[in-house]
Amino acid sequence: MIGPGGRCRFVMIYSNGLRFAVAATQNFTLPLLGPTVTILHPPPNTVLTTGQPLILQGQVIDAARSSGTRLNEDLLWLVDAGLDPAR
Repeated sequence: MIGPGGRCRFVMIYSNGLRFAVAATQNFTLPLLGPTVTILHPPPNTVLTTGQPLILQGQVIDAARSSGTRLNEDLLWLVDAGLDPAR
């Protein structure tokens, strides 16, 4: 498996059963990928009325981290540019 931020190279081996050939690329590094953010709640197209509580739930998967996830303390919700951020 080729992971982001790791040292990689491709090696191709071909054989027709009698002869074979081998070719390889130079080593290269894949860049680190950004995290994948998903809003789990509320579902898409949810309509809220004034005064109705809003519960936000999300998930961040970061393949560049060994655990694959980020701590809740590292996440920041921005609901509206004019409001204070909520944690």
